[in-house]
Amino acid sequence: MAAESPPQKGPIVKALEEFTTCDVSDALCKLGQPHGGFLPGLTMWSPQRQDGPAKIVGPAYTVKYVPLDYPAPKHPTHYIDSVPKDAVVFVSCPPGTPNAVYGGLMSMRAQVRGAVGSVIDGRFRDLQEQRELGYPIFARGVGTAPPAPLLKVAGVDVPLRVQSRQDDEDSTVVRPGDYVVADLNGVVVLPAELAERALPLMRKQVDADDCMAVEIKKGMGFSEASRLFRGLKDNFQVVSRRNVQVAVQSEAITLACPPGVIRTDLSESGTREALHQKIGISIAARGHATSDRENLIRGSRHRRERQRQNLGRPSIAEHCCVARGPRLVSRSLTRRLPEDKSKVVDSIFNRIGKLSRIPASTMDACLVMCGSAPTFTALFSPVMVDGAVASGLNRKHAESMVSRSLSSTVAVLESGRRLAEIRKYVCANPGCAIGDDPSFELVWCEGFHSRGYS
Repeated sequence: MAAESPPQKGPIVKALEEFTTCDVSDALCKLGQPHGGFLPGLTMWSPQRQDGPAKIVGPAYTVKYVPLDYPAPKHPTHYIDSVPKDAVVFVSCPPGTPNAVYGGLMSMRAQVRGAVGSVIDGRFRDLQEQRELGYPIFARGVGTAPPAPLLKVAGVDVPLRVQSRQDDEDSTVVRPGDYVVADLNGVVVLPAELAERALPLMRKQVDADDCMAVEIKKGMGFSEASRLFRGLKDNFQVVSRRNVQVAVQSEAITLACPPGVIRTDLSESGTREALHQKIGISIAARGHATSDRENLIRGSRHRRERQRQNLGRPSIAEHCCVARGPRLVSRSLTRRLPEDKSKVVDSIFNRIGKLSRIPASTMDACLVMCGSAPTFTALFSPVMVDGAVASGLNRKHAESMVSRSLSSTVAVLESGRRLAEIRKYVCANPGCAIGDDPSFELVWCEGFHSRGYS
């Protein structure tokens, strides 16, 4: 008797229909699946041979063929009569089997049952019949002989190990209900437990690639476009306050809130411990003294010195970037960044540098650097646009607002004016950000060694 059938077409399947197998693999690689769920050797045979727009998406309905002498009873009924609507029939057989394990009548019955297509981890037959049905078939090859002389069905709706990796400890296992996506690029299996985590990654990747395509057509280099649209967006997550678990998992933490809020956040159990050894980026609100912000984020100077002697590190964040107006400012760290965190800082600095025209040669992981709120806006502009759209704003309108919020600040940065001139110009021309004028944060620039502006 077959186990409970996989779920019928639902929101995840509908969402997956928008993406290609490559999009699915990209997301799975980011989730720690080194092969991206790809099943090598399986290609499209019907409705056409590796041509046309045919694509199938659905939960796997698995069928396992084994040798006749395999110590398991033959399945009592024919599996094809139990195919669920909107499922993908996934048939497996022993590696190297010369006989076909699937034929034209199987597709006819599956089509009547409402299946979206079949994936055969082996050979199939009746190719012309399959094409006349217009039924999608993905398989390793074609055969002529039936399976009965060699094989029997021993399991339906059971986990299957893909035959191309039988001896590989990391071989792909297809489980009932896993999502199968197949198109001209091949066949990919998305584990059901990863689907909800993978879908947002696919959307981000597709959006980033669309932006890259636009800029590449305009003449931008691939590396530059990749850095701008792929490099940072995948690594940022916008979360609510007091999310200690996210802080523990993060390499860099941005505190985009006034000191009073930071004080409240740090009172949450586990927050201070979570911030140890992290890269902290504070986009602190104006109206508070630098010392107040430093004390809130890193502890008082007296306490820091005492802990530096006793523990060898500051109280909260060993490496803290602090916003100081619409140009990059910096000061030396007490020690070098570890190599892994240096890469994170480099990626942030390079992005800010590109936006603000700061020469890359002046950027150093030994420096604590960050832009003002307008630069912060530029860095996170894709996230800001997405948030505005989620709140009901038209995307083009949201993009226009973000663009206008940056234009005057960028113009100032590119003008070559000195610090005093920039302060006068910016303070006399507010409106550099949506809903506020964070460019006034420039007044907190005093006391910090400025470098890197040309």
